[in-house]
Amino acid sequence: MSVENVADDQDGRHQVGARLQAFREARRLSVRKTALAAGVSPSFVSQLERGKSNASVAVLQKLCDVLDIHVSDLFASTDPAVKPVRMATREPLVTREGITKYLITPSSHSPLALYDATFDPAANTGDPYSHAGLIETVVVLHHEVTIQLGDDPYILKAGDSISYVSETPHRISNHTSERSRIHWLCAPVLAAGDRNEAARDAAPRRSGDGSATLGKEQPS
Repeated sequence: MSVENVADDQDGRHQVGARLQAFREARRLSVRKTALAAGVSPSFVSQLERGKSNASVAVLQKLCDVLDIHVSDLFASTDPAVKPVRMATREPLVTREGITKYLITPSSHSPLALYDATFDPAANTGDPYSHAGLIETVVVLHHEVTIQLGDDPYILKAGDSISYVSETPHRISNHTSERSRIHWLCAPVLAAGDRNEAARDAAPRRSGDGSATLGKEQPS
């Protein structure tokens, strides 16, 4: 089945709708939030997920951008066989200027999403934002980034990591003159207890002997 002939294939519409719903729920996004982010109505998304409506390739692409998946993931085989993600074939996701972001986990096989992202000097993820349902972990691979959680900025250098619940307004920035690289893991919160525990435990961690403490960003 392909994008072009799904409109004429009732079974195909149901498959696409079911997979779209599965990806959305795995990311703990409501129909309304998904629809607003994609620029369509919630009723349209609901009908699409139930196989009651067709969508153009352009609209499917917008929905997939919101879910950080490729359109092909909606048509992929359900074969659970292990399939490596090759560096040579992965494509950058739509993101902000100065940020290159790749999904390096097989998106069709797991609710976990692991990203490899580089931040050019002065690049950032925009204004602090929040969303429900995820625990996010950032590991700095090269140089440093500043992660703002609420009113608190944390400077993380190579080898440092931090975890936080996505309900906390957050922002990632590179305030330096050198390109930085991170791994960014997004995992669904399965229960309220998990979310509360993560909120208590979320704290920066140093590499090495642990003697240094993470500094807050100094005002310019």
